[in-house]
Formats: sequence, structure tokens, C-alpha cells
Amino acid sequence: KAVFDKTQGDRIVIGSDTMVIKNSKLFGKPKDKQDAINMLNLLKNDFIAFHISGGTSQALLVKPDEKYFKTIKVSDSLDLKAGQAVDRVGVSLGLKFPCGPELEKLASRSNNELEYIKVFRRDGMFSLSGVENKCKQMLDKGFKHEDIALYCLSYIYSAIDDTVDELTEKYGNLPVVFSGGVMSNKIIRQKI
Repeated sequence: KAVFDKTQGDRIVIGSDTMVIKNSKLFGKPKDKQDAINMLNLLKNDFIAFHISGGTSQALLVKPDEKYFKTIKVSDSLDLKAGQAVDRVGVSLGLKFPCGPELEKLASRSNNELEYIKVFRRDGMFSLSGVENKCKQMLDKGFKHEDIALYCLSYIYSAIDDTVDELTEKYGNLPVVFSGGVMSNKIIRQKI
């Protein structure tokens, strides 16, 4: 939005929140041009790329060659995508659609911490439909809205964390790149 507001005329501005992790080191946004070049150089070797949004929640093994990237899907959601889960839970809590930013604000008011939750997995894939059902049960039982919001984010975080662990065991300690709207959530990003 800031870039859009500073420019004039017909224009398209594309923004993205992306994180890179290599050898347990988190690389945030590049600090300067050289930092950006150093980060891009990490992508000259194989890496795992996650895209976590309302349309996809998957991981790819990316193998660069001279000109292009070969990608192999190595994990995916069996049902709901993470952004769909966030929106469905958010709407059930009375939040405005799309619910990501409001759900994050609500969850940040919880007195609880982001926790690990066992997520159903099968053959490298994971299921996110359970979070919607559990959050509905919590709402019906009168749990605080902020605790339900945090539970939703904990569930999504746990699915991602388990997948990273599984892929690290299978493919070795490759750099991991996270992108997509759900990965702009500060609570999840800080825990990863």
C-alpha cells in the first residue's frame, strides 16, 4: 500500500511476506541490497518452498537447474487450506472476512501461548479440517474468543512445524522458504 500510494497512474504493485530458514537461522526481510543478493544466492541449491494461503497449503521440493526450477510437491493439505481455516474460524467468531489480520489481533489478546497440537497426517500430507470442528466445539462450550483464535493459529503452526520436521528428515537440512498470506501472521512467524 505504501508503494502504491507513492506512485501515480496505471500501476500494479505486488507485495509478499516471505521467510527463509537455513540451518535453523531465520532470514527476515533483506536489510539492504547485499543482504538480498546473499539470500537469493541460497536459492542456487535445492530448497523446500511452502505456500500457505487460502488457495494452497503445500510444500514443494525445488531443484534449480541452469535456467528454471524443477518442483516436486512433497506435502499438501488433504482438505481445508490454512487461509480457509482462518476465515471459517474467524467468521464463526464474528470477524470481518477476510479474517487473517483480525484473527491475529484477537489471538494476541489471549493469555495462553501458541502450543503444539497433534494434527492428523497421512503419507506426508496433513489435515486442517479438524481445526474448524474443534474451534466450533470450543465456541459452543463458551471458550473465550481470543483463546479460540489462538487455538486455530496453534493448529496451523503445528501442521507446518510437523511438515518441516518430516521433510528435514526425508531430504536433509535444506533451506526452507515460507510464503503466502497466512505466513504474514506474526504469531506463527515468531514461533517458526
